[in-house]
Amino acid sequence: MARLIPPSGEPAKEKPTVAIVSVGFDAPLLRHMTEQVKTMPWKTTFEDSAEYFTPQSRPRWTAGTKASKTCIGIVDFDGNASAALDSVEFLLKNLPGRVSIIALTSDSDPSTILRAMRAGCSEYLPKPMDNHSFTEALARIQRRFAGLQEAALELGSVISVVGVKGGVGTTTLAIHLGIHLVANHKKKVLLIDNDPGLGHTCLYLGLEGTHYSFRDLLRNVNRLDADLLKGYVLHHGSGLDVVASAELHGTPTTLDADEVRRTLNFLREKYDYILVDCPPLLDEANMAIFEMSEQVFLVTTPDIGAVRDLSRLADGLLSYQQPKEKLHVVLNRASSKFAMSAAHIEKASRLPVSRNITNSYLELSKAGAMGLPVPPGDKSELSVQFREWSQDIVGEPAYEEPAPTKKRSAFWR
Repeated sequence: MARLIPPSGEPAKEKPTVAIVSVGFDAPLLRHMTEQVKTMPWKTTFEDSAEYFTPQSRPRWTAGTKASKTCIGIVDFDGNASAALDSVEFLLKNLPGRVSIIALTSDSDPSTILRAMRAGCSEYLPKPMDNHSFTEALARIQRRFAGLQEAALELGSVISVVGVKGGVGTTTLAIHLGIHLVANHKKKVLLIDNDPGLGHTCLYLGLEGTHYSFRDLLRNVNRLDADLLKGYVLHHGSGLDVVASAELHGTPTTLDADEVRRTLNFLREKYDYILVDCPPLLDEANMAIFEMSEQVFLVTTPDIGAVRDLSRLADGLLSYQQPKEKLHVVLNRASSKFAMSAAHIEKASRLPVSRNITNSYLELSKAGAMGLPVPPGDKSELSVQFREWSQDIVGEPAYEEPAPTKKRSAFWR
């Protein structure tokens, strides 16, 4: 079927998709707002909560809100200003990086406006709602998001690698995946060891430890620039860069979710891929990492304990509204004796097994003990599997070095 081409000769642009989340509206105001939003040149989904959100509320977003990269929250402050501020905090926390909030109120007190703006509202509109001012505010927000999304196309990708429990080989897999992304695709890759303490990334890579860890990097996000970053990054001979975990065993410090987001956004400007080796925790900091990740790989082994933990972790992630399509099960040591089948694991987790890694426990244990990862050019089944995994992530075939041109003998000239 032929496409319709506008008079300019350029293909028609697809309408942006915008999710509208209204909070605290009465029925007449909701109808008025909905009518005005429908005048915008968007594909729009609507989600309304007549009740204000509380810090204990659990998000139950519709599919449209989950999928949209541009969300606009509109909060009526007149019903209960304090509850409205809690709702603003809730929206910012549960739709991180993709929501802007409009405050509606008939209160013209400057202190009310200031409180709304400090809470995170980007627009303030007086009631009764003026149609022109409202649609102008909507357009400003959408333009702002469009600019951010266009800029984001040039940023690197965050990928989480999460072990469902200790001992399933998460760090080893993350190391080899990172090395293959570097070697096979010429990508600039940073591997972050997010273990609370005594992580093994540096040990398995044969790198000297550092006094600085990922937690130290987060604490210094306000000063973070390219020069400061150099002090936290270790360089492996394969080309893989590493930010280590803490070298000391002690009480782990709680990570700040906002510091995590700001740090990862900075690192996305410097690297093509940021791999984060994560513990199986669903605290605010880890959830911030998962929310920023394009893909979350859940590493399990085919034994009953690991599969039980996989099922629990998958349930937790889905209950926190993590999109199911970005969760991928990686079955490590898939060919081990007495292994549970992939079909049983998929049934238990309700997620597909997207990657099978052969049982190379002895080979990988030896490599880790010597601090020498399996070379990416190796012809083993294991290297082929990592090569395919890295190709799926990048979406293009591995880079092939051009064959050297042989000089022809003068005899044949």
